[in-house]
Amino acid sequence: MHGARHQPAMTPHRHPGPGLSACRAHPCQWEHPAGGTCPDRAPPRVAGLQATPAGVTLMERTRIYALAQKDHPPAMQFPNASAVPSDYDFKRDLRYFEALAKFLDHEPVAPDDMAIRGMAASLGIVKGQPFQPDARMQAMLNTAANVAFNMAAADSYDSRYPNKLIYPDRKWEVVFLGGSPVFRKDSYLDFDAMINFFHKGYSTSTSMVLEMPGKGSQYLLGLRDADGDYLSGGSSYRLHVPAQRARRELLVRGAL
Repeated sequence: MHGARHQPAMTPHRHPGPGLSACRAHPCQWEHPAGGTCPDRAPPRVAGLQATPAGVTLMERTRIYALAQKDHPPAMQFPNASAVPSDYDFKRDLRYFEALAKFLDHEPVAPDDMAIRGMAASLGIVKGQPFQPDARMQAMLNTAANVAFNMAAADSYDSRYPNKLIYPDRKWEVVFLGGSPVFRKDSYLDFDAMINFFHKGYSTSTSMVLEMPGKGSQYLLGLRDADGDYLSGGSSYRLHVPAQRARRELLVRGAL
């Protein structure tokens, strides 16, 4: 479930939990971490801290450098993050705004960001300045982060977005509400669709909404069973797939 602490290792398919996503395109046969998106091909599972030698060797052949450095490319570095603690939990208190302050301070200022930076400035988050909220502001931000997370969760798992169902007689929902990977309508940014998606995902691309057989992919979201009840990690479910459907065209990801 999004927000729960988990290890980002790839694991084989298992019974779906509270959320069930189906990706019909990639040849990948692996389940992916909750809230993630399906890559073209998932890496083999890493057992504990034992990396796959062939995979590591292949990765270390990667060379990335500016074209101007092609005659003398700099040496690549591949830090080993095994056994390094990583906290993937989504923060629901003051720590969210502390992370936001670090992010906005690190990123360059762009014209499109002026509005959001203006709203952040009203909270004391300004690029090049320390973020030091007083006790009163800390209390408000703690409450605000928790309320905002719960609002996003309610919208993501019980959306009232129109035309979200793919089939009138089934429970599969559209993952990209509005059909845009950048959540844009003709005259505005679709905040409802954007909040709905980014509560359970973290990245988008044009190919993820491309409706072309054999290219791109189509994402379906199943949160409820045939009776309309939410899926539960304590129960087992059976997904019926037409026999003529090629195995490589369907990927099912269960989020526990």
